Amino acid sequence: MAEKDNSDKKKKPRSRGKLKKTTRDPQPDGPTIGGLLLSLFPMGTNGTHDVASQPRERYAPISAVPQWAPDLFAAMATLLEQSGAYTHPDFFDVTESVFSFEDQCDWKTVGAQLREGSPQLAFKKLDKDWESLASYFDEGLLETKLTRGSDPPKWVQLAIKLLHIADIACAGVESRAFPIVDNPIHQLIYASQQHSYYKDHIGRPERISGIKDLEPDFEETEDTLSTREFENELLPYVPSSICRHVPPYLVCVQPKALTPTVGQTIRSFSHSLALLPPKGVVNTFWFNTFTGYSPESKGGLNLLLVPYPYEISATSFQPCRPQSTRPDEKLKYTTDLTWLYDLADTEDGQVHHLTSGLRDLLRIANAELGHIDGIIFPELALSHAVAERVSHRLMVSGCEDDGQREKEIEPISLFVSGVKSRRFVKDDEKGRNINAVYTRVNLHWHNGEQPSDTNPNMKYVSFRRLQVKHHRWRLDKSQIMRYNIASQLQINDNTNEDLGRWLRGEVWWEDTDVSERECLFWILKNRYAISTLICEDLARIDPVQQVLRAIGPNLVISLLLDGAQASHRWGSRYATSLCDDPGSSVLILTSLGMVRREQIYNAPENRTIGIWKDCFGNSEPLTLPQNAAALAISLSEAMVREESASGREQLKHLETSRKLILSGIRAIKGFSGSKKLFQKL
Repeated sequence: MAEKDNSDKKKKPRSRGKLKKTTRDPQPDGPTIGGLLLSLFPMGTNGTHDVASQPRERYAPISAVPQWAPDLFAAMATLLEQSGAYTHPDFFDVTESVFSFEDQCDWKTVGAQLREGSPQLAFKKLDKDWESLASYFDEGLLETKLTRGSDPPKWVQLAIKLLHIADIACAGVESRAFPIVDNPIHQLIYASQQHSYYKDHIGRPERISGIKDLEPDFEETEDTLSTREFENELLPYVPSSICRHVPPYLVCVQPKALTPTVGQTIRSFSHSLALLPPKGVVNTFWFNTFTGYSPESKGGLNLLLVPYPYEISATSFQPCRPQSTRPDEKLKYTTDLTWLYDLADTEDGQVHHLTSGLRDLLRIANAELGHIDGIIFPELALSHAVAERVSHRLMVSGCEDDGQREKEIEPISLFVSGVKSRRFVKDDEKGRNINAVYTRVNLHWHNGEQPSDTNPNMKYVSFRRLQVKHHRWRLDKSQIMRYNIASQLQINDNTNEDLGRWLRGEVWWEDTDVSERECLFWILKNRYAISTLICEDLARIDPVQQVLRAIGPNLVISLLLDGAQASHRWGSRYATSLCDDPGSSVLILTSLGMVRREQIYNAPENRTIGIWKDCFGNSEPLTLPQNAAALAISLSEAMVREESASGREQLKHLETSRKLILSGIRAIKGFSGSKKLFQKL
């Protein structure tokens, strides 16, 4: 039988068969828990892993629990924030919380062991928790079912537990002017802050704006701090972050002052530590002023608000020369400090008249309030050089001025002023305008002993910084007309094209460099975290307000170049959001000169130079009476024990929050006949 020829028949496709089931879990959609932790700890959780010499299993670098509490906090807070798993009702709804009272007691015990020098006992428990967390390293970070009817992933409960322990271990770092005895965490942060201030910031004003300091920072402590034997053991990222092995280009951690009582965010879980964005987004600095105030010293602050300049001419606003011939180039203007030249033609004369007038105000204010802690000026009130020299004369006891010694005036501890300066960069000899806030504080450091005013080991240090404005002011047609500066900021050419730009509502942009984004926090009187903002920075959410809400300063000082303040105006509205979250008090101050510029012809003069707002719903206009040159305000403190999102209260002896409330306003009159500073009143 002949064989069949099948050559013309179509070949059947090869059967692939059924896919075999595999027991291997599918690849997660997105990063894994272990993958994120590996990225946070490039050198391992404790900085001992060398990839080249230790080629081991994938998770070997993160096999051990981080031994530095801020590192542990950074890792757990980042896991929870990026996964969003902390929003499950088991963790936010206190009545349904999976954490019992016994759990919270256990957290406090382990945290205290880390804080008080018994880490061996703490790590026995932490190692077990970390080992349990390691079993979830391959789980996808975003694979979490967070509906009310389902249970949250087990790793989330572990992460929140470790976050709380790390936070408790750092209790008190946010408000201590000197380290607690036998507290390794406080001691290391304290030493690192001291050393980094000396190392990184000496001569900084000269580097940033070309101005030579009147006297160098840390001149009395240079020898002590530059020869520390344990320099290599200090925290490498202070003052930008107190982490040890988590790089600041990924996330930063700083102390915090207030815990939000509204909203559901990761910042609601901690009392002492704050998770912040990378250094490149906003560079934050936490400046512990190391003052000699003891915990029993009198609370509250007395501040002198000087709404200078008292008069601003339209010629202070000058259009900038166009940099090109492009028709679409933005119109820019700059603010000339003409009011300083009304005092004197020279810088020496300006400094003399300002210092003399301010000393008169301080004498009167001290007689009324006992002592003034600080002086506040509005936006662009002074030049950088003048602010440097005036603050030096007011903050150094017995400083000579015109051959006279003013020992009867106790030096202030805080000087804040909006200033104009210039930034000099490579290949730019002319430099760029800077609108900044100048802050100067008196620091007192000690060498291992309890601080006191009579301690011979106390070191006086003058410390100051510039915080550059983050957003330019945009003046539109309505604002130009409101402030009566159309004679300066209008189109000078009378061509039809230019006139058309004006009629269309052409805007003018402030000519200022905003390339350096920093947010500074100063700790005063061993109690209060204070931060400053300049005008638009109060209204713009990004990037600094994220940092403000995370750290929660007790007081935010906003310096304006604006008209009369009122509860319905933009400044008051935006201040309310900070009073709600994180619960800060907000002080707004503008200049009397700008208030006068917006007065309607023949209308009664409104002299409301500021607004005070706090988290208790208080809103108080700050009105300058006729013939008064300044307002002296008294701030009292209200002690509050805040509660985290998971129901954990603050430790009474270390973490109790302080809210500042306005308790008094006094007008301080200037001597218009005898002092040139007050002649414009």
